[in-house]
Amino acid sequence: MIIYFNLAEDLLLFLNLIILELLVLTFLVGLGTILLRFNHDQRMFLLKELEAQWHPILLNILADELSPSTLIEKIRQKHTLFFVDYLYRYSQRLVGLERQKILELSEPFLAQVARLAKKGNAESRSKKIQYLSSLGLKAYVDTVIKALDDSSPLVAMTAAWALARNREAEYAKAILGKLHRFKKWNPSFLSSMLATVGPSMALILRETLSDSNTEPLTRIVSADALSKLTDLRAADTAVNVLQQTQDRELIAACLRLLSTVGHSQHLAVVYTLLHSEDFFIRANAVTALGELGSEKDIPLLKQAFFEDPSSWVAIRSVQAIQNTVGIGMIKELAKSSHPRASVAQQVLEGG
Repeated sequence: MIIYFNLAEDLLLFLNLIILELLVLTFLVGLGTILLRFNHDQRMFLLKELEAQWHPILLNILADELSPSTLIEKIRQKHTLFFVDYLYRYSQRLVGLERQKILELSEPFLAQVARLAKKGNAESRSKKIQYLSSLGLKAYVDTVIKALDDSSPLVAMTAAWALARNREAEYAKAILGKLHRFKKWNPSFLSSMLATVGPSMALILRETLSDSNTEPLTRIVSADALSKLTDLRAADTAVNVLQQTQDRELIAACLRLLSTVGHSQHLAVVYTLLHSEDFFIRANAVTALGELGSEKDIPLLKQAFFEDPSSWVAIRSVQAIQNTVGIGMIKELAKSSHPRASVAQQVLEGG
């Protein structure tokens, strides 16, 4: 019995110690939260106070009543990031000469921002890349390009978007070499980002698409970007790739590209892919045939509808028939006694 009570007392003591440790931990967490909140509030108060001092001077500079040096001389080194953030936010509202004055004001402080670009948490590093790309990309493009290798996907994507939005193809070319960093991102999003650069990017994208030493993801994104740019010269590139690659996703991307920029002389490769063993490739080939073909190709499309073992291919073939000769034939297929009549009906109903 004595042993029993000793064990009970030891267990009770152990539980009390655990409860005490949890109480202490809870107190420390609460205290840390209070301190973080206090520091945040102090930071916001300081920022508002500084902006209240800077704002009237900035307005006079924009009105050509004061020189930029009037404000530059008032900025203390420890307030550099506050000031650059203030100018960055203000610059988003301005264009032309007024924006140029903001860039002139920021120039003396961007070197410090560049030195700190690798420091702080991911959000802080991302903001610094935003400042550099918006206020001084030409001078600090190397720093922004290096950020494509940042350990944080947020920072890397911030750098990629900054380079793309600048609409300089040579800057954006760096993105292509780092697309493997964004494997988890939607390829359509990545292709839209590259297409943002504009037609000047087309040549680089065609070269990337045709390069068999480049990894498939980069080539796929390049093909979709060319499609978004409606680059007519890319049609021949797509055909060449289709004749060489076995990668199903890349084949599908090239067929999508042909659907947008190809014409009847590119149909030979499409005809070949209608007989692929891969239903995914056949489905994309049927869609391309619907875009590039004519009424003489209807028998092939109907064959795909009636005979292809994949219902997905059947759906694509009906859509291609509608695209080629209109809705009349789809109505006939929907009224037929064929088991796939319901597929045609589904397309009619927009399903």
